[in-house]
Amino acid sequence: MRLQRWFDRVVRLYPRGFRELFADDMSGLFRRQCQGVRKRHGRLGLFWFGAKTLISVAAAALYERLTTRETRAFPKQRGGRMTSIGHDLRYGARSLIKNRTFTLLAAGTLALGISVNTTIFSLVNNILFSELPSPTRTRSASSRR
Repeated sequence: MRLQRWFDRVVRLYPRGFRELFADDMSGLFRRQCQGVRKRHGRLGLFWFGAKTLISVAAAALYERLTTRETRAFPKQRGGRMTSIGHDLRYGARSLIKNRTFTLLAAGTLALGISVNTTIFSLVNNILFSELPSPTRTRSASSRR
C-alpha cells in the first residue's frame, strides 16, 4: 500500500525519541483506519483521508520538533533576573535569524535614522555653535564690573 509508505516517511519527521515510543502504534492505527475508510468510502474517500492525515501528521511532527528543540535550547535554569534577560536575548536573536527580511529592514531603518541624525547634528553644530569669522579674533574682550 503506497499510502502506508508515505505515512511512514512522514512519521520520520518526528524526533527520534518520539518515533521510538509511538511510530509503530501510529503506523498500525493508520493501517486499520485506511482499511475501514476504503470499505466505507472507496478509493476517493481513501485518497482524501490519506491527504488530510498526512498533512496533519506532518504539521504535528514539525510542531513536535520545534517544541522539542526549544526545551533543549532552554533547559531549566536557576532563578535570578539575568536568567530572564538571557532567555529574552536568545529568543530575540532566534526570531531575528528566522525572519531575515524583517531583520534587514529593521537594520536598514536604524542605519538610515542614525546617519540622518548624525548629519543634522553636524550641520547644526557647525552652523550655530561655531565661532563667527572676525578680523580681530585674537583679541579678547571681557567686561568686569
